[in-house]
Amino acid sequence: MVLSSVLGPWLLMIFPLSALLPEFQHESLDGVQVMNRSRAKVAIVQNKLGIDGRSRVVVEMIELLNQRGIQPDVFVLTGKNLSTLVKQVFDKPSLDFQVQSMLRLSTLKTATIMQEVVLNLLLRRKIRQYDVVINSNDSLSWWPAGPQYIHYIYLPPKATMAVSRPIHRQALWFLYRLLLWFLEDRAPIQLKGAILIAISKYTAELIKRYYGVPEDQIRVIYPPATRGKIVEASPRQGVVSCGAFSPRKRQLDQLWIAKMLPDLPFVLLGAMTNSSYLKRCRNFVLENKLNNVTLVPDAPAHVVTQTLASSRCFLHTRQYEEFGIAIVEAIESGCIPIVHDSGGPREIVPIAELRYQNLEEAVERIHSLPNLPSDILPKLQLHIQQFSSPVFQEHLGEIFDQVLD
Repeated sequence: MVLSSVLGPWLLMIFPLSALLPEFQHESLDGVQVMNRSRAKVAIVQNKLGIDGRSRVVVEMIELLNQRGIQPDVFVLTGKNLSTLVKQVFDKPSLDFQVQSMLRLSTLKTATIMQEVVLNLLLRRKIRQYDVVINSNDSLSWWPAGPQYIHYIYLPPKATMAVSRPIHRQALWFLYRLLLWFLEDRAPIQLKGAILIAISKYTAELIKRYYGVPEDQIRVIYPPATRGKIVEASPRQGVVSCGAFSPRKRQLDQLWIAKMLPDLPFVLLGAMTNSSYLKRCRNFVLENKLNNVTLVPDAPAHVVTQTLASSRCFLHTRQYEEFGIAIVEAIESGCIPIVHDSGGPREIVPIAELRYQNLEEAVERIHSLPNLPSDILPKLQLHIQQFSSPVFQEHLGEIFDQVLD
């Protein structure tokens, strides 16, 4: 299972590698194109669509384009019946767009960076037909010259590879990393006239560091994370977390914290994207007799909503994350967040007393929650209004108008 999950995406490279041509070069950012919106062909590129935060951002992009009389084509690497799924999940039945899946496979759950590079390579010829390409796919590599590019970047692949830790056997990770080094680290990048948008100030700094783009040429537009329904503080108890069960979400860290706080109930919600890691979490609960822990994989939306509305604390253990939409949703739902002191979450949670640098400090932060000022949650809920859909659409809409008018 591990071997297939790691090596499977590599085999996809056989198809696009033959398409590589020496026509790319590193370019500076200047000369943004302007065109007639009534005739503009627009493509959105995102390696997969589903129920996650990135898909929600794509939905907002489609809405903005529809408002301007444009039906975009959305290119994904894998997946089936995605148009219907997206409209149902986000309750947007009138969205007007077409989804084109480049490979007739079910959605892949591993090797995300490889998926992004493969999709870029497979699209090299087809993408030239478009006037505007909105890249929500992170990878800046292998795009051909011609279209006007708008890159909405979450976490640049070079940064991901620099800070990530091997989660498979060392030899397999080395081979995987070697292939990515050739396909991503050393890939030519087409940035002439491109508009670069970062999901957070943290991401903007990473783009500057790893791609040499001047800071004044990177715009920051936070994602549409709030739901528009602020829940006031009420009698609550316990700790909740919400994130796909996977090593990078670090649920095992959460379980260690729960072990140190046996009198507090912990509920861990998340999609079951990594069954072996979920098994490790379950074994940890059994071996340590954690009667205060409940694991809920693939929890329905109403269970997530109810649990957030009844919990006092939201624990977020992922490190060096690009943003953290789940944190915003938890604050909006009335939870006080405790997050790792790194990455984009620092912009969501500006209060130092709610961030930790090690697990012992996380335990202390949660234990000290009753001593926090009573106005701390209202302040956070006011702060997160900058991460709303109207703000996102206003700023991104200005860029669309700049390009299309």
